[in-house]
Amino acid sequence: MTQLVGGAQHLPAFLAHANQCAETRLRRIGVLDRPLEQVSGAKRALLVTEAYGGKLLGGLGSLIALPLKLLPWFRKKRVTDTYLLDPHVTGYQLPAPGSESRAELEAQ
Repeated sequence: MTQLVGGAQHLPAFLAHANQCAETRLRRIGVLDRPLEQVSGAKRALLVTEAYGGKLLGGLGSLIALPLKLLPWFRKKRVTDTYLLDPHVTGYQLPAPGSESRAELEAQ
């Protein structure tokens, strides 16, 4: 075996561990019903095609919804739009420096 440069000698073990973690995750969420080694090549190709097909449909949906997002009624509400309109946030003001209430706040 040849000596690998840097930390590359750990790469095969890392990849094996990453593959095992991915397989465990896929089995837990129900994508796989058996170990990946027991899944045929055709079934793997079908799973990959299904995954990319879902991404393609999601992308087409986003593309179709794009004109609606340009209208003000269909825009996502930003967090800053929400809390900057809150009267509890906008109505609160610190007392002016040197005022009585400022000294009371600092004493507490």
